[in-house]
Amino acid sequence: MSYVNRTVQSLSTRLGGEEKTKAPTATDPEDIAKRAALDGFMQTMFLQEKGCHFTQSKWGAKSTPYQMQGIQTIKLDEGSLNESDRSAGIDQRVTFEIKIREFRQYDEKDGWGSWTKGNPPHLDSVTLVRQSGVWKVSVSPLWAYSLK
Repeated sequence: MSYVNRTVQSLSTRLGGEEKTKAPTATDPEDIAKRAALDGFMQTMFLQEKGCHFTQSKWGAKSTPYQMQGIQTIKLDEGSLNESDRSAGIDQRVTFEIKIREFRQYDEKDGWGSWTKGNPPHLDSVTLVRQSGVWKVSVSPLWAYSLK
């Protein structure tokens, strides 16, 4: 069992009931495909448990679990394209800001630290591109954070 899973399991034992949130429903096929790509990224990046999100840093000598509250993804203006993008079949680019109300880190010795307002370092946005008609992640903080 991974370090994040153990800490989440420990936290789950102490907390009661499951909190569920409803996401707005998209009806446009393009919006549905874009949302599916974004949701796939979020599931790769975060574990959602009891109304909180968890991930762990991948830099440094040892992974560090993070717990976050109040995660939102906010669509920014569409990005510009260049000839290289077009020749690669990219016809749209959009960036979503990742906004986190507060986070805290887990330490093996001291347990969960104090809550800090804002985002953890390097966890700020994800960029999607539509390439050959398929939406996919092109830039993300997966180099710095992951569930594994």
